[in-house]
Amino acid sequence: MVFGLTALAVVAYSGLSLLFKALASRTRPAQMVYASSVIATICGLIYFIASGESWSWPAAILAFLAGVTFYFATIARAKALEHSPASLVFAISNLDLVIAGVVILLLPAAWNALQFGSVTINLPSQAGNPTIGNVLACILTAIAVLIGAQVKGSETLSKATYVCLGLLVISSFAAVTYARNFGAQIGLLMFVDFAAGVIPGLHLTPQVRRHEWGWGAVVGLVTFGGFIAMMHAQALSDAATLPFVLLAINLKTPITAIIAVPLFREQLTARKIIAVSLATLALFIWQI
Repeated sequence: MVFGLTALAVVAYSGLSLLFKALASRTRPAQMVYASSVIATICGLIYFIASGESWSWPAAILAFLAGVTFYFATIARAKALEHSPASLVFAISNLDLVIAGVVILLLPAAWNALQFGSVTINLPSQAGNPTIGNVLACILTAIAVLIGAQVKGSETLSKATYVCLGLLVISSFAAVTYARNFGAQIGLLMFVDFAAGVIPGLHLTPQVRRHEWGWGAVVGLVTFGGFIAMMHAQALSDAATLPFVLLAINLKTPITAIIAVPLFREQLTARKIIAVSLATLALFIWQI
């Protein structure tokens, strides 16, 4: 069951990466992402109601922060894909997990429990406990980003890629904090996380064209399916299988890169190969 859900998540996220690139020249980023968020929110609301979970404002606020930053990060990534190679865009932007992990390592231990009135939020602080793997992953991440920035010509990474990465770091940190405090409330996370992408885009409703609603529905359904598969795969995993689940999910980076080169006729340059390889290796080492 766990490995089936993991495989489903890998296929969904790899497919999404390629779909975003394919749609970059056919749809407008903000409108398409908004349309997909609407569809995913409807699915999330149905799941939340069916799960029978109760409402929690602290959990909802964290889920909203994770969702709204992910929404704007997705728009930035869609814009980046208009002029930058999919393999590099996703290899670099997927490093949010490592960078968010670095932030967690740098947080003071005293911040483990922050009090907001009567509510205590436990931040995932691991101050003073970096492993050799953590350090190596950080170094590989830095090198991958630097090499990616040096790729020139038609393969140059746009600034939107780095905007996307920065926003995804915030989203990942909020999601990890949510999991630490409200890990059992998956339904609430799914609903609020997706709804957070609808609220700032409400003004776009009359601007969305029919074909953008169509493609948005496809993206929204795949996003929801991949997300629910990933969350349940992690929830059903024990201490022995969880690292392998996380490693497998990160296979979306090399899979996207391998397929994107022939599919979108991307140039196969040494710098691109090195950047994608180092980014993938950094993700794997971080999860070990």
